Amino acid sequence: MLKIINTILISLCIATVLSEVVGIALLWQRGQLTSQTLQDIRLVLRGEKNADEKEPEDADAPQISLEDELVARAKVASDFENRHRTLNNFEKMIWEKADQTTVVKQSVEAIRTQFLTELEELRKKNFDEATEQGRGILMALPPEEAARKLMQLTLEEDLILLKGISEKKIADILQEMVDPEAAKRGQEIFQKLSTGGLVDKLVQETKSKLEPTTGASPSGN
Repeated sequence: MLKIINTILISLCIATVLSEVVGIALLWQRGQLTSQTLQDIRLVLRGEKNADEKEPEDADAPQISLEDELVARAKVASDFENRHRTLNNFEKMIWEKADQTTVVKQSVEAIRTQFLTELEELRKKNFDEATEQGRGILMALPPEEAARKLMQLTLEEDLILLKGISEKKIADILQEMVDPEAAKRGQEIFQKLSTGGLVDKLVQETKSKLEPTTGASPSGN
């Protein structure tokens, strides 16, 4: 029995030594076995302390009391509450500014819409007044002079002026458009006015008078 126990103890010692050798070999292989490491191992085996180790703090050092700990925690909680309150106030202020911005934006949009409406009304009024003035001048001119004035304008401007003039006056003016370019303009004016239903028998007669002139224009080129 004693022999078995001795055998077991010897085996344990051998295993311990082998494990230490294997550990040292691994440290050496990894480059972690330095002179400082060997010194530390030697000191541990001798039961000595490393001179570089710091002495534990003095047991007589002042300890933080429970009251101080509670005061510190209360201060942290108070700071957190103040920050939370400040954040809420800041968020509320942002939403108020956003609402004010929306109101201002709506007011600006309303003013802009009103301005554009008034501007359009003013433009239309000025346009109507200018049209009436031009129409009055056109009606006062002899047909030949009126035809020359219309040729200085665009087709759209001619139509605007002529739509407020009697069909007889229109017919007289169109009869004066005899040269090729003027005759072409007269045909265009007639077609546009016909589409609008503003011509009568007199204008129809004018159309028949313009057709021969228009047809003869290519031979004159």
